[in-house]
Amino acid sequence: MILNNATIRGDVILPNAGVTNFGGIVGNENLIPNSQINETSNRYGFGIRRLSQPLKSNTTYTLTLNGKSIPNGNTTKYLRCFLYDTNWKKSWSIELPETENTTKSITFTTGDVPLGTIYEIASYWYPSDGDRTGNATVNWYKLEEGDKSTPWCPAIGDKLNPVRFWAG
Repeated sequence: MILNNATIRGDVILPNAGVTNFGGIVGNENLIPNSQINETSNRYGFGIRRLSQPLKSNTTYTLTLNGKSIPNGNTTKYLRCFLYDTNWKKSWSIELPETENTTKSITFTTGDVPLGTIYEIASYWYPSDGDRTGNATVNWYKLEEGDKSTPWCPAIGDKLNPVRFWAG
């Protein structure tokens, strides 16, 4: 992996540097603002975020989720994350039944995306019916253009504490 187009200002490196990986198409820009969720819940619908920009028609994206299921004896529920248009006409999902923090990704191609379509992402203690015992933890989401998952980074415009590097 080779970093390119990194923006360095003084002793701060900005987190959205482009990445080149010669094994496939890689985007690296996270399209989900405030994607460091760090939320545990047993609700049906939590960690909801609206994408920072519309999805493009006929474009490949990779959605990555990091989290875990905490069943507390409930054998029918698990963490499930949906990326969906707000009319629920099109959606993609990741199931995460693992009980230790796990990162999973899916790659999909959008097809035709009508102008003005709004997409959101949300997590669910799934399915919605039955016993609500247990919960799920979502640590972070990442949606990027391309067919490879790259390490989590904040969306452009997210407010973070700067990381400082010193030589010597």
